[in-house]
Amino acid sequence: MNFTGVATESPNIKGGTIDGAVIGGVTPAPITGTALAGTTLAVSGQSTLGTTTLGATKPASIGTDGQVNGFKGTASVTATVGATLTAAQIVAGAIMRRGPTAAYTDTTDTAANIIAAIPNAQVNTGFEFTIVNGVAFADTLAAGTGVTLSGTTGIAASAVRRYLLQITSITTPAVTITGLGAMTA
Repeated sequence: MNFTGVATESPNIKGGTIDGAVIGGVTPAPITGTALAGTTLAVSGQSTLGTTTLGATKPASIGTDGQVNGFKGTASVTATVGATLTAAQIVAGAIMRRGPTAAYTDTTDTAANIIAAIPNAQVNTGFEFTIVNGVAFADTLAAGTGVTLSGTTGIAASAVRRYLLQITSITTPAVTITGLGAMTA
């Protein structure tokens, strides 16, 4: 089949194979064997890259730096008392907190660990993350070494709070976490 000269519309592929990969079917075929360089791969709908789900709640892409942009995951913390919220859990974008049977205090990881978990971290790099308090007891958020908390950071019983994390120093690792707002879970 030759598409030479087709400039005004895209071909509509109803099904078939290219180099053994099924195309146009219900289940997308994997792309293998070719590395992308100097471009952005946009993902619409839900797709996977290795074991990472992309585009589950919003579009995701792989930028020219090889980083997954727009990826948000969920980390689950089930300790029955206060816990350290690890850098990986914070950077995932959402933490589901379950387990405590009374009011509790969770502590953030250190600024050094959080910065190390952020690809291409630079001063003023920032992102939002969410903590869902899935229990009927209040959660107090405490700062790990090099972390400054700003605004209202505690999470009421059975509530959700959004945060903005911003890197304020790389040389002496420091981040600021600001409480943005809360809602009922």
